[in-house]
Amino acid sequence: EDRVVGMVVGGVLGAVLGHAIGDSMDDRDRACIGHSLELGRPGVPVVWRNSGHHYHFTPRGDARDGCRYATLVVDGRRPHEVLACPAGRGEWTFRRY
Repeated sequence: EDRVVGMVVGGVLGAVLGHAIGDSMDDRDRACIGHSLELGRPGVPVVWRNSGHHYHFTPRGDARDGCRYATLVVDGRRPHEVLACPAGRGEWTFRRY
């Protein structure tokens, strides 16, 4: 299959979410986020546990140029509202909005 599962550029995610959260995420977590962005429906949360952390990621809707709004909550902390934009084949970058 020629499809690439979405990956998130880790350093960029850490800078947006804060290093404590970004540094705790591994490749599996980043793959879940990327996959949710590529295939998820707006308003439908994707929830998973990994390495002792609980993630709740909700794509919110489409923005311009293939970007998507989303909300990420880690371990029940305050939500992070982000704008995720494609950064190449199967990769996403994030910024706050």
